[in-house]
Amino acid sequence: MQKNRKKLVLALILVALGALAVAAGLFVYCIANIEWGTDIDETDFDTDAERIAFIQEVLTLPIPPNVTDIRLRYVAWMDWYLEASFTLPPDSIEPFRAELAKCKAEGPNRWSVEHVDKPTHWEAYELDPTTGIVTAEYVVP
Repeated sequence: MQKNRKKLVLALILVALGALAVAAGLFVYCIANIEWGTDIDETDFDTDAERIAFIQEVLTLPIPPNVTDIRLRYVAWMDWYLEASFTLPPDSIEPFRAELAKCKAEGPNRWSVEHVDKPTHWEAYELDPTTGIVTAEYVVP
């Protein structure tokens, strides 16, 4: 009788451990397959015009249509941000700098945009005047 009881307890423990292992496996599978947010970069678009249009939906300053070497990374989950860079053609550097001059200067080649209606939003631009490379960030905490 005692032997049967031990075997029964051992069998119940093994069944419980097996069920726990299956539950843990299902949990890991579900977590691994959840889409936690959106992650977009320049390869998700076919043309530079599409890339510019996407960036322009977020950024305040107008982007000239003839920029090149467009890079972007947009991540959205609970908070979201956009990092973008592009190269201005030589004849667009000074007009873009004039637009930046309307923003708050943070340094000799860095500006930020204040959003009065959205005080937690942060937008910043950096311009290398010799290469025409602009980097921009927009963060919503």
